[in-house]
Amino acid sequence: MDESSEGIKNNDRAMKTVILYEALKNTPIFGSYRRFCELVGHDVMEYKDFEFWYYRFYHGQTDFDYDRSADPVPKTIMDMPVSLMYKITENLDTVERTNLRTVNKSLKDVADSRPLVFDRVQITVFANCLNWNLNEKRFSCWKKENGCTLQTPTKKVESDKSFIEKGLEYLTSLFKLPKIHVHHLTLSLHGAIPELDNVPFHATSVKLYAHGVAGCSVFIISTFEVLESCELKYRDVFDAFPIRTIAQALEEEIPFGPLKTINHRYPIPESNDYLDFTIEQEWYYCTIKIVKTR
Repeated sequence: MDESSEGIKNNDRAMKTVILYEALKNTPIFGSYRRFCELVGHDVMEYKDFEFWYYRFYHGQTDFDYDRSADPVPKTIMDMPVSLMYKITENLDTVERTNLRTVNKSLKDVADSRPLVFDRVQITVFANCLNWNLNEKRFSCWKKENGCTLQTPTKKVESDKSFIEKGLEYLTSLFKLPKIHVHHLTLSLHGAIPELDNVPFHATSVKLYAHGVAGCSVFIISTFEVLESCELKYRDVFDAFPIRTIAQALEEEIPFGPLKTINHRYPIPESNDYLDFTIEQEWYYCTIKIVKTR
């Protein structure tokens, strides 16, 4: 901060003069406050105080020495009746409610009071980017030379973290929300993504597309806490489903000769539960049945 900014910061009348100048220019208040903070610092004046003086000056009340002590305590959003807060959250979509819960603990409790339901969540991972759609809203996190860029429907964020770390930071916190439910989840993986093991997926219907990731479904499916059973079918246009590759990925003993069936039990980490796999090779397709057992 230069000397002129430091002088304004330590002078109440100088700060109010800056606010008066912004009000007389009819500059939108949010932009005015950002410039004010850039000039004197972000910890000098709270937005509510800036707003008070801005609108006084805007309406022609330019007394710098006005005594605010006699004024009633200003109302904030937290003074709103709880019933009205609940009414507001009913009119927010799931992404907006996810953002609302980050404001403070009280609003977080209000946002968490109702189930958070997504009809569709689509997650796609490439070698240099992670994309996901929450219903109709799209998010992207892509690799840059020294970190990544996160693009949301409302903002762009630069980060020094890897695109996988930054993207999964968002997704992991999303799937850890209480009362979250996803009707249809689609995962498309182009390469091994071990970090996905830590994402606690919740979904009723799941589609998994894995390209060049042998055995990845074992680890991803194990994170579905409410999974009881599922059945996958793979059809190969060349009638050559690589069942031996799956057996090798599952570390099962591979016999000589034709291999038609694989049975495998996978222990779910930090649990007494298992996933029992039955993989059967048919003429032109393969059936994979997975059942959770206790």
